[in-house]
Amino acid sequence: MTRADSDLRVTVYALRNRGLNVVVVPVNVYGRSRDALLARAKLALNPLFREGALFPQFRVAHLVANHVPVLSEACPDGWDFLPRATLDKFVDVAVD
Repeated sequence: MTRADSDLRVTVYALRNRGLNVVVVPVNVYGRSRDALLARAKLALNPLFREGALFPQFRVAHLVANHVPVLSEACPDGWDFLPRATLDKFVDVAVD
């Protein structure tokens, strides 16, 4: 079951309400455009597209390789060295 966009929107609005500057990067942004955004990023959020989805290793590997801190949604096959949280806790963990 695909997660509703409204779940992710709620998280983005809650982060903005806590004073964070949030940029949502469309999935079709690659290359220099994406790398320019990553160079400015203080934190990248990695929500899953559906509950119980596999950990997106290639997406996160690019972030880690570019020294971008990552907060990932908790999933069984996620990397142990990355901070993880359930989507409903993203805001509190990101702000801390």
